[in-house]
Amino acid sequence: MTENGTSIAVISPRGGAICKLLFNDFELVPDFLAADPLDYVYGHTLAPWPNRLEDASYEFRGTSYQFEDHDAQHNKNHGLLLTEDFEIREHLKDRLTLGYRFGEHPGYPFEIDLEIQYALTDKGFEVAATAKNLGNDAPFAIGFHPYFLTRDHFRLQAKFSSKSIQNERMLPVGTEVIAGLDLDQDSKELADLDHLFEGANRVSIAREDGVLVIEATENLPFFMAYRPKDQVASEPVLAIEPQSAKANVFSTDIESVVIPSGEQKTYSFQIRRL
Repeated sequence: MTENGTSIAVISPRGGAICKLLFNDFELVPDFLAADPLDYVYGHTLAPWPNRLEDASYEFRGTSYQFEDHDAQHNKNHGLLLTEDFEIREHLKDRLTLGYRFGEHPGYPFEIDLEIQYALTDKGFEVAATAKNLGNDAPFAIGFHPYFLTRDHFRLQAKFSSKSIQNERMLPVGTEVIAGLDLDQDSKELADLDHLFEGANRVSIAREDGVLVIEATENLPFFMAYRPKDQVASEPVLAIEPQSAKANVFSTDIESVVIPSGEQKTYSFQIRRL
């Protein structure tokens, strides 16, 4: 837990999850109340790929990699960190730095050191992740899965230019051109909201008590938006998930997410109240 005045951020080393966020008494991320946070991936870090991996397998430069565990649709979802414990590398009153070293899993034997800093600032909350490649060239992508309090009345807006089209396995098969995203609690589209959007780096949720903004600031050009059908917190929530790559990128475009040997890449976003 880090604190700064009346602001509180609760971060779990298990999966690097954002569990609760309060900024100057304005609640952004509420406590999870359902049985198991993993059922909804509540706040977790998604790496070394976000979203789904088709058939729980991929090929990289002539070598095939397979994961034995998968969902009912034979996808391997949200990377490898959901049940992993990060190392606490720094813990101050207003910031926390967690680290995780990849390379031990046979399905992903690449030596990526991932370090994530969570910080409360005067403007809100900032998340910055740095992936350092300590070995050979390696594919790597990342996403974050925070849930935000909407209350009963809200308006979700973003200037997106496209959204994903998915098949029955929730794998992307194309995109649909859109003229932005603008939904409220009565929008019919809300019932099936589970899409990847691109074309904007900022999403806003206007509530009766204020407006919260999620803004990608570095190397997170995609947002997944998801409305859970069940109640998982004391009041309604939406998942707004910044991602560095589309779903299934290890199967469709793995070279686009390669971090060369000896190099690093930073991914960051911020959450604030307007």
